Amino acid sequence: MKFAKIVFWFGGAVGVLASVGLYFRPGSHAYFGLFAGVLSWQIVFFLIALDPQGYRPMMIPAVLEKLIWVVTRRPEAAA
Repeated sequence: MKFAKIVFWFGGAVGVLASVGLYFRPGSHAYFGLFAGVLSWQIVFFLIALDPQGYRPMMIPAVLEKLIWVVTRRPEAAA
């Protein structure tokens, strides 16, 4: 479970760092609502890192959250 702790701490930290820039962009209420959902998932990552055995069922949707974020990014946004 030490590996899971490291992976989920890293995933949460990278997610928060990637999201900070999005917070300062102009947007609508819907945009900031979606941003709040993204930030909530980063908190889930930190919770899983605290107790991977207890939050084991949440690992699958948490990994899907990261996978969907990576798969749906536009190539020009990554550059």
